Amino acid sequence: MAQPGVDPVSRPATLYHGGVIRPWADERTAEALLVRAGRIVATGPLAELDTPGAARVDLDGAHLYPGFTDAHVHVWKVGQLRTTLLDLRETTSLDDFAAQVAARHTALPEGAWLWGRGWKEARLGAAPTRDLLDRLAPGRPVLLTRTCAHIHAVSTSALDRAGIGPDTPPPPGGEIDYPRGHLTETAYGLLYGAMPEPTQAQFEEWILAGLTYLQSLGVTAATHPAVHPPLYAAYRALDAAGRLPIRVNLPLSAVPTAGPPRTPCWRSTTRRGCAATR
Repeated sequence: MAQPGVDPVSRPATLYHGGVIRPWADERTAEALLVRAGRIVATGPLAELDTPGAARVDLDGAHLYPGFTDAHVHVWKVGQLRTTLLDLRETTSLDDFAAQVAARHTALPEGAWLWGRGWKEARLGAAPTRDLLDRLAPGRPVLLTRTCAHIHAVSTSALDRAGIGPDTPPPPGGEIDYPRGHLTETAYGLLYGAMPEPTQAQFEEWILAGLTYLQSLGVTAATHPAVHPPLYAAYRALDAAGRLPIRVNLPLSAVPTAGPPRTPCWRSTTRRGCAATR
């Protein structure tokens, strides 16, 4: 977005050339592309777009595409997985899994939740169970989400904190397998409600880590669904400080078992977003 009072035409331009430039959705390419004030001004032959004072960028044969848009990504979870969560995506055996869980248990302060994601029974040879987690992290609440994010392996301590016992009825749309320590779909909400709510500073850290990673992949806009009020507040704070690296749309929803919050749409000077009940 151009700064108020500044003529975009007077701002420096950048001329890209020397690569495969694809500004359209089909197979057409352009020889050169001219950008000014964050916007594409023109595409065409290099000789026609050569502009006095423009910085020239030789792509040296590389490809140049329009920025990508991710239509559905839980940004804070991407950032959490890249920062504080135990990342189990590359574990290939139960022994490897056990070593990582035990090591994280040793590193955490007493009483803290051991939170991780990414296990897959096809790679491990079996799904982690409540008994296994109790042996690896005795007395600790453990929540380890499968790579699909719909099944969760939890320890006895985690179930106890959530008030879940062998006879607890599952919520509509969910399943509780107490002997194995598996919660499926909406049953996760019973456990989430027993966990400490992340602070705004934590949400901000995870949002920035997630957006920075998406930006590194060429994503320039994203829709983050299921945003609840604390997460929304973190986005608003980052936006007010001008720290959001890409555009983000925020359809508002509720955390499991929470009520239906309502937050107004917002439109900032640097990014655009809209929160709406679902």
